[in-house]
Amino acid sequence: MTTRAMLRDATTVARENVMIFVPTIAASIVFGVLSLLAHPAPSAATAPYGPGMGAGMTDGALIARSFGLASVLLVVGAIVSLLAHAMTLAMVKQSLDGSTPTLGSGFQEAKERIVALAIAAVVTGILIGVGMMLLLLPGLILAFLLMFTFAAVIASRLNAFAALKKSFRLTTGEFGESAVTFLIIIALGVVFAAVSLVVNLVPFLGAALSMVLGGVYTGYISIVLLMTYRKLEGPSVGPAQAHEEPQPES
Repeated sequence: MTTRAMLRDATTVARENVMIFVPTIAASIVFGVLSLLAHPAPSAATAPYGPGMGAGMTDGALIARSFGLASVLLVVGAIVSLLAHAMTLAMVKQSLDGSTPTLGSGFQEAKERIVALAIAAVVTGILIGVGMMLLLLPGLILAFLLMFTFAAVIASRLNAFAALKKSFRLTTGEFGESAVTFLIIIALGVVFAAVSLVVNLVPFLGAALSMVLGGVYTGYISIVLLMTYRKLEGPSVGPAQAHEEPQPES
């Protein structure tokens, strides 16, 4: 499949199933609002503290409160984002299988796979995070090798570690097409980021429009990833493969 054909087919799926973008747009808005709450303006953060409070006490209380709030909101945002991404992948799968995706069916499938998704998210997050801390390149390599993990959890209903293994095998075994897909994801990310910076300059509505763009980008990339995964995976899994790849957790 050429790059142009891939983007054309992904755009067709997106245009015919606009509902696919609802979870990721909603999650992007929620995460954006939570980020604003976790990082309030300095004047708003110091407003509750009046004169007569010691500087050390005020700074310590402010830091502790901000850190605690940011941690809680980060966890909530991560859960919402993970569930939304899973819903989108499930809805894309339903569309490719010939059925009409709905929010209810997407949520039901995502809920059934939430344990595997959560484990996969933690493992990939740690691996890529460590890679990014060592140097940028190891992190990018790991992101490439593991990019089909969530697609494998949803589309093939694998457990987290089987999905990690499947992603590694697909990206190394079908390196050319996988690399093209990864570069497309990065290129689209740069384009959306540039547009988002411009949109942010719009008074009042800029931030909201930027969040919507982020959700559209995530939704579109979910379509590209799942379509590429299904193509690289080939025909339906046979008995030998089913034996090789563990089934999802009960």
